[in-house]
Amino acid sequence: MRTRRGASGEAVVEVQDSGVGIEPSKMERIFEPFWTDKPVGVGIGLGLSIVHGIVSALGERSSAERARGRTTFRVMLPIQPAPVAGDAREPQPPLVQPGRRPRVLLIDDEAHLGVTLSMGLRDLADVASVRSGAKACGSCSPTTATT
Repeated sequence: MRTRRGASGEAVVEVQDSGVGIEPSKMERIFEPFWTDKPVGVGIGLGLSIVHGIVSALGERSSAERARGRTTFRVMLPIQPAPVAGDAREPQPPLVQPGRRPRVLLIDDEAHLGVTLSMGLRDLADVASVRSGAKACGSCSPTTATT
């Protein structure tokens, strides 16, 4: 893994495999949801599509390329300028009110993934984890769903 500043001033994060890389014939499909070349029950084919979706939803770019038998994944992120004294922009309200812990509803039908993600988030937020959308809707009351 390495980071650097891109030609346009953006932050670039690169992760390169240490093995033989992804076969050229498979490169065009690696960001497709649910596509995997692993046997049934071994992989669900969501990892790269989720990363690509998150990065794209933020308006940023991600890519993968294969060179010299290795695959490099790259995410390009803009560098935010430091605030200038007297900046006239409207201040943004905080996502979480001071003194209140954020709450996260985690829905994952893979129990082991839900547990792993919950453990990773527990220091940052109160996490409610369920295994289906129906259970998520059943666990919310109108007052908790909107706060």
